[in-house]
Amino acid sequence: PVWVDADGPVLEAALHARPFGVKINAREAQGLLRQPVRDAASAGGAVRRIREMGVAQVVVTLGAGGAVLGSDEGLWFAAAAQLPHFHNSVGSGDAFLAGLLLGLVDERDPPSALCMATAAGGANAMTPGGGCLETQDYQALLPGIVVEPLN
Repeated sequence: PVWVDADGPVLEAALHARPFGVKINAREAQGLLRQPVRDAASAGGAVRRIREMGVAQVVVTLGAGGAVLGSDEGLWFAAAAQLPHFHNSVGSGDAFLAGLLLGLVDERDPPSALCMATAAGGANAMTPGGGCLETQDYQALLPGIVVEPLN
């Protein structure tokens, strides 16, 4: 399955090809849909609209506000990890997507994959330099991630 993590005209063009999955942040969703995306409720609305475009799985990340994942199985919100320390968010979206895809390839259910993704994004933010994470940070964050259904 093809996943897209893009913005602007590239994202719009990719959606015409109907990828299996899309992972974007709130700013990217807002630009695509031309509607505010500020919290879990508005991210849930954005996920629904993008799924109506023919995308099977959609994630909208909200940085410290968490993330929303939608699929045929449902819609879920994951609260952001409580980080013991923060360095920077560079690469956290990529780490999030890597954690999500690892969970899905490992045949985890969508909420479990979302939990893995949220822990990976948070662990990346704890690492100086960005774009990498420490396994022990990921494992420490994982049990504290809360994923709930979103109506």
